[in-house]
Amino acid sequence: MEGMMVRRTIPWLLTGLVLLATLLHSVGCKGSRKEEKLEVTSSLASGSVPLAWRERETTRLLDPKEAGWDTEVFAEQAGLQLNLLAALISGESEAWHTLPDLVAGDIRAGLLRTDEGETVIETTNLRVVRAGNVVSGQDIFRDGLASFEEELKGLREDLHRNRPEDRVYVSLKLVAADILEDGTVRTSILFNAKTRSPSSRGQMRARWDCDWLWPEVPAPPLIRSIRAHGFESVHSKRAEPWFSDCTQAAFGKNASFANELGLGMHHWLQRVGRVNGMLYFQRHGIAVGDANGDGLDDVYVCQPAGLPNKLFLHQPDGTAQDASAEFGVDWLDNSASALFVDLDNDGDQDLVLATFEGTQVLENNTGKGFRPVARLASADYDLHALSAVDYDGDGDLDLYITVDFALRPERPFLYHDANDGGRNQLFRNDGAWRFVDATEQAGLGVNNARHSLAAAWEDYDNDGDQDLYVANDYGKNCLYRNDGGRFSQVAERAGAVDYGSGMSVSWADYDRDGWMDLYVGNMFSSAGSRITSQEKFLAKSGQPVRSLYRRFVRGNSCFRNARDGTFAEVSEESGAMMAGWAWSSVFTDLDNDGWEDLVVANGYITTPDTGDL
Repeated sequence: MEGMMVRRTIPWLLTGLVLLATLLHSVGCKGSRKEEKLEVTSSLASGSVPLAWRERETTRLLDPKEAGWDTEVFAEQAGLQLNLLAALISGESEAWHTLPDLVAGDIRAGLLRTDEGETVIETTNLRVVRAGNVVSGQDIFRDGLASFEEELKGLREDLHRNRPEDRVYVSLKLVAADILEDGTVRTSILFNAKTRSPSSRGQMRARWDCDWLWPEVPAPPLIRSIRAHGFESVHSKRAEPWFSDCTQAAFGKNASFANELGLGMHHWLQRVGRVNGMLYFQRHGIAVGDANGDGLDDVYVCQPAGLPNKLFLHQPDGTAQDASAEFGVDWLDNSASALFVDLDNDGDQDLVLATFEGTQVLENNTGKGFRPVARLASADYDLHALSAVDYDGDGDLDLYITVDFALRPERPFLYHDANDGGRNQLFRNDGAWRFVDATEQAGLGVNNARHSLAAAWEDYDNDGDQDLYVANDYGKNCLYRNDGGRFSQVAERAGAVDYGSGMSVSWADYDRDGWMDLYVGNMFSSAGSRITSQEKFLAKSGQPVRSLYRRFVRGNSCFRNARDGTFAEVSEESGAMMAGWAWSSVFTDLDNDGWEDLVVANGYITTPDTGDL
């Protein structure tokens, strides 16, 4: 068990650093130097050397200077320059005299803002404008430091709209860097600005193509030229956000909210042993459903091993009451996900839990509580997502469970095309709380060792039965077409293959043409975008493999139903590709205008003392 937990941690760290350790074997590692690094890496892994030495060697091996990864050395220095530039644009800094320390005196710059573009959305409260280039027609460039300072101040005025009280946040993120033969560093930068005033909110995005001077002497790089394109502006006339945080108001009166849920993983990891399976890298979901039959949706919260799961009943006044023990659902097993669903067709919602001890099925006792009625065994215990569907059309709901890591992997781990994961399971509901593993019989055993984190059912081909899409981590996703209760893996034929850190999947007819489209949550990494675009990255692996790694870090994927059994990928043109380090995504009509919107949850674990969680 402990070994598997260590294996789970390693790939996530590699994802965040975009396989920086891999670079040690693909960049600048020749002859004895490569052998030395391999030997050191082996010693580090074996734990046969003192801890202090291991720490020093790990730092040395991961230092881009030591590995010959000059673009990352540059990125670190340029990032500091971009932070200073962002402070000038946002108004956080007034040190315009420092501009010569950020840009070259002969800088050549295009306009960084525009009043032109296509209005793609306009409602009473919202206006969205997009332009392929910031300036229509021929680009306009201005030379010299004075002109560039004037342009920056104009951009700053646009963001503040001449209201000093406006709050402006500006981010400049370096996503690509290439060192040319003459020493120029050609980069791509994501510009993102958010504004908030007493009467409105706004956002402006663009991509900046920048060339830099990078002196050989110890001096910071300077921007030599800059051009903006891919402009998008979003302006809302509402000062208040669409949503307000009512967590404390709804849950605050429960002692368990402050004493358990409010303390965070860092607190509990210092008090609950690892033997219970409590890990930073374990994911725990929630379920929403009517547990007590009063017509109000309740919330069930899964927790790590050693902490009881929580059921909060929705009260008429909008608050939530902890009824976990009363309803018999305060399970201490490590629980990854839960599902409210009527499995016995008696009109109330039963409860299903994905735990380290298998899939637990609990019957709803007419809103008075739950009792265990079945435990569905699995060869693995890293269970993740739960879904229910009547796949065989017999009138009752069947269960599908995804699995991430295998207890005993049959193949070695391969980051970009992993086939060593646990096996997902389809349990056919035969009534009387009897569930039969029908995975192989139904055809879902094909391509079924893929580190699956999410699954969603939908009739994408409009033939009357439910098909299945599975989002997999570390490799390609699967689309299973249902033909009368028998499935075929058709992702390749249907054009729905997606390679990445598949975290979530959501179906919706977002273009309202009568056919269901598909959105897959992956991850975007600026460091990964820089590294994987370099010629030196995995130079010996070949273009197909390198292209897969570039796809891994680019963000989320959107597939439009072509209405002929296939999909067309429209990730970039949809405008929904880059949504941060995504964990979950769902289509829903947020503003009740009849069009499906997207909500994407993103972020990552941070230290406990920064105040950003």
